[in-house]
Amino acid sequence: MNGDTSLRALRSRPHWSFSRISSLVNYCPLAWSLKYVRKLEPTSVPVALVFGKAFHSALTFHAVRRMQGRSANAKDCTDVLATQVDETCRGSTPPVQFGDGETVDGLINQGQRMVAAYLASLDPEEEIDGVGVPFSVPLIDASGNTLSKPLIGEYDLVVRKKGVRTIVDWKSSAARWPQGKAEADLQPTCYLWADSRQGYSGTAFRFDVVTKTKTPTCTQHPTGRGFDDFIRLGELVRVLERMIAHDCFLPRDGSWECRSCPYTGACRQWHRERAGTFVLSSAPLAA
Repeated sequence: MNGDTSLRALRSRPHWSFSRISSLVNYCPLAWSLKYVRKLEPTSVPVALVFGKAFHSALTFHAVRRMQGRSANAKDCTDVLATQVDETCRGSTPPVQFGDGETVDGLINQGQRMVAAYLASLDPEEEIDGVGVPFSVPLIDASGNTLSKPLIGEYDLVVRKKGVRTIVDWKSSAARWPQGKAEADLQPTCYLWADSRQGYSGTAFRFDVVTKTKTPTCTQHPTGRGFDDFIRLGELVRVLERMIAHDCFLPRDGSWECRSCPYTGACRQWHRERAGTFVLSSAPLAA
């Protein structure tokens, strides 16, 4: 690819990403359209999103130092997390939305325990090939047609051990992942498809999941994908593009996400905007 291939530059162009695909398929289509089609400004930022980004920043800091052959202890990493959480929560516009009992200090303390658990789980035999590695590859549907927008993303970490190359994605989770979750997740499909299009073969994938429990744990969840999974991905996106073209975005009322949705006001107006001048009378509707 020519020109700037940084993730920021890739995101500035029309594209698909794992998060865009997953949020449209698995969460609220109307919220997706308000964010990506109408480009409305959110009224708040979920604190889980702030914490997740800060946690990733701390692990990225450690991985970069390790790849450079430099030391980085738990305190160095948690200082990165603490600074990012504090600055974001105190200066965010729109404001950060906290849950019941959540505080900045509480988040930082939780992050410190989680970072320590992750560092204790590291395999000293794994060599780091890359950190924050961006990619941009085409998507191909079941008929062999290349879709108009590429798939972009970024590998959190690429490691190598005994000749095996592995893409690692970091996750923070409220609890341990259930059996089968990694096998059903769309992210490995997206990332291993991208890796295959970049000329690699035999690459493995795993999630490193750190729990937000009182005593955090770090569990590895390896998973793989095959050619049929990749074709299914392309066909899925082709259908999503048809859905978008026909403005087929329904609200998912009653979802657990409604409570913290940053587009609640616009959602409440959705049916009124579509109804135009229609007014429902108080008379009962005919059977």
